[in-house]
Amino acid sequence: MREVDAELGEGITFEGMSFNRVDDGTPRIEVFGTASTRETLAALVERLKANPYFLDATVPFGQLAQARNAPFTITLTLRPAKK
Repeated sequence: MREVDAELGEGITFEGMSFNRVDDGTPRIEVFGTASTRETLAALVERLKANPYFLDATVPFGQLAQARNAPFTITLTLRPAKK
């Protein structure tokens, strides 16, 4: 997905993603990878939150605890398409 790729930046290694829908049909994407530092990961989450294609971007708090080479899973909730 171009929107995720455009936000990655330096210090982020992208390893994969999965697509699914929650019970109400809302599409979600899980992005997997490794961040060189927790600051790099936190900055990525903030960029994704600011992206107009996503309603939300979340990462488990514990994944921000590791100072370096932190594996992560970010859950993105897609904004519904305008009709």
